[in-house]
Amino acid sequence: MPQLGEICRAKDIRGERNRSVDRAKYIWSACEICGGERWVYLSKGKAISAKCKLCSDRLNVKMAFKGKMEKPQEWVENSHRIKDYIYIKVHPSDFFYQMASKNGYVAEHRLVMAKYLGRCLLTWETVHHKGIKYPIGSKENRGDNRIENLELLPSPHKHDALTRMTKYIRGLENRIKELELCVLKLTH
Repeated sequence: MPQLGEICRAKDIRGERNRSVDRAKYIWSACEICGGERWVYLSKGKAISAKCKLCSDRLNVKMAFKGKMEKPQEWVENSHRIKDYIYIKVHPSDFFYQMASKNGYVAEHRLVMAKYLGRCLLTWETVHHKGIKYPIGSKENRGDNRIENLELLPSPHKHDALTRMTKYIRGLENRIKELELCVLKLTH
C-alpha cells in the first residue's frame, strides 16, 4: 500500500506501457471529506482534486438542488412515462445508479428527492406527491416532480395511510361545500 504523498508515474501504477501517459505523475492522496485514499493526477506539482469523485458528486448535487433548478437536458432526452410516472435513464457511472432498475431507469420523483437529500434512497422509502398544484392521483400530479410537491415517507404503509387520509379529508371538504350550497339555496 502506498504512503500518503508518494508520487509515481502512470506506468508504475498501471503496469502498462503507453507513451502518451508514461510521463504523467500521480500522488497518493486522501480525500478531504471522507479520508478515502486514492491516486490523484498531478498538474504543475499539485493534485488536481482534494476530494474523491464520490464526495465531489455528493457536494455538487447538494449545491445544484439548493435553489430551484430546471431539469437537466439529459433527463429530458433519456426519459419515458409508465403509468403517468416519468422514468430517467441513469448511466452506470452515476452516483445514483444503485437506485436504478435492471434496465437502468429510476423514477424521476425518487431521483429528484435523492439529489435533494444528496444520498441514494433506501428501497423501502417512498416519495409522495403532495398534490399542491394538481389533484392527488392525477396524471399531472404524478408528473409534477418539483421538490416542493414531494415528500419522503419512511415506508409504503405510511404512504398508503397518508393517501387514504388525504382522500377522506378532501371528500369531507367537498361534502361540506355541497351542504353549504344547499343551505344557501334554502335561505334564498
